[in-house]
Amino acid sequence: IFEAHARDGDVAAPDGLARTAALQACRPLGDDAAAKRVWDAWQADLAAGRTRDAPDAFAFSAFAAARAPSGAVDLAFARALLADARRAGALPPADSSRAAVAASSTREVDAMSGLYASLLEGLAARGRVGDAVSLLGECEDCGLAGAAAYDAAAAAAAVAGDADAAIAVLRRSGGASTRRGWDAALRACAAATPPRPGAASALLEE
Repeated sequence: IFEAHARDGDVAAPDGLARTAALQACRPLGDDAAAKRVWDAWQADLAAGRTRDAPDAFAFSAFAAARAPSGAVDLAFARALLADARRAGALPPADSSRAAVAASSTREVDAMSGLYASLLEGLAARGRVGDAVSLLGECEDCGLAGAAAYDAAAAAAAVAGDADAAIAVLRRSGGASTRRGWDAALRACAAATPPRPGAASALLEE
């Protein structure tokens, strides 16, 4: 993709769409190192003026999603990437996020929400439930918390075996969580020490 675009384009580097596609291809392959190479090369090309296309919210989300399965995402990485996204204009400033989200198109909101959801998926892979709940709160404050974010936070609780945290995430979602979030809460009940069959039965009744 990169080489074909470089031959046909009027700049000496692939455009943002090609780079985002390359990042998206890294996730099913589980190739965290390749995702980082693509991202670092993009930043270097921007700095050197070899490309005019800065990453948008879709690109930031694709990078986070590509790194998530390997457990490379921690809270420090998540916050640093969010800060980079704000500097690049891919996310609005935190103090004006709700107004910006309200004025954005559905596609733009989906992209911005996807970045948070991808980062939460990365925290879920590590079972960092405290970090996931903290980032979920920041996501809610920005007006970008959707079903995928709540489901990912519940998944982090499942990996940690924290039934109380998983159930709390379901409650705060206000019905936004999907079947995936409920499944995660049930797994958290089973993985808890000791297991929580009563809580699992209550969830099933709901």
